[in-house]
Amino acid sequence: MTLRVVVSFSGGKDSAYATWITMHQGWDVSLVTVKPRAYDSLMFHHPNVEWTHLQAQSMGLSHEVVEMTR
Repeated sequence: MTLRVVVSFSGGKDSAYATWITMHQGWDVSLVTVKPRAYDSLMFHHPNVEWTHLQAQSMGLSHEVVEMTR
């Protein structure tokens, strides 16, 4: 049985590396990106979240963008 995991994916080097590690463990990986409503959010790093779907597509992974409402 293959382990299914979700990686919190911002598109930066740290989340890309976390994704690489989980993929090379042989796990079934999906990505989720949190997109804050406000550009000046202190909670989430998001300068390039608009590009994360292309990164996921290039890796052949499913990807979901969740927009924060507050």
